[in-house]
Amino acid sequence: MSATLFDPLILRVILGGLGIAIVSGALGTTVVWRRMAFMGDSLAHASLVGVALAFVLKWPTWLGIAAVAILLALIMTYYLKRKTQPADTLLLVVGQFFLALGFVMMYKIPSLRADLLAFLYGDILTLSWSDVAGIYLGSAILLLILQRIWTSLLLMTLDPALAAVEGVNVSRVQYLHAMLLAITIAWAIKFVGVLLVSALLVIPAASARAWATNPTQHALLSAVFGCISVVSGILLAYALDIPAGPAIVMTSVSLFVISHLKASD
Repeated sequence: MSATLFDPLILRVILGGLGIAIVSGALGTTVVWRRMAFMGDSLAHASLVGVALAFVLKWPTWLGIAAVAILLALIMTYYLKRKTQPADTLLLVVGQFFLALGFVMMYKIPSLRADLLAFLYGDILTLSWSDVAGIYLGSAILLLILQRIWTSLLLMTLDPALAAVEGVNVSRVQYLHAMLLAITIAWAIKFVGVLLVSALLVIPAASARAWATNPTQHALLSAVFGCISVVSGILLAYALDIPAGPAIVMTSVSLFVISHLKASD
């Protein structure tokens, strides 16, 4: 186990994964509270469009994904605020449209078509030390922003009208939260891929809910569950020679089952 854990490649991948797991775990609690799992799926599906856009404009892949995800997050937040359609319906329609559009765009670009599985299920073995450094710098910034709006998010979750009375700029916090979600998804896609990225946000938070007694503890435990899932999933993938993204999600689901059984006692 120690030889595996301290292998340079595995160590680099684990450290990068931990950086993502911490911020996605903390942010995932707000996704669970506000029932925004479908938005996570929609933003993840839109990443395929971002990949194609980055290729056409000769941008870094992560920049194309982030640009499309942020734009879509702002647009969806605007329409969700207007309540013209039930939230789950709107998010499902948008997500499926962008997933289909992404497949079509990638089909028309043969050089990207060959990498489709890497985008769908993650490709963490290409992670470099500069990527790891960028992950921790970006995660620190995202966590700082999340900490600044934490109380406002709690109030909004309980009662948006009460939050407004207490002086919270509800609209601004909603847009900012959507942008944090979009950026986190854009980063996490490299680890678990387009199809599984929402699991990295939702499942650790859902697991931690059975053990937490207050919102702050919920966020901390969610990050811990995410970290455990990443480390055990990567080691499992290494041992069984399977893709790391699905392995991470499988271990995360195992923790969820344990937590569910604990909650049922």
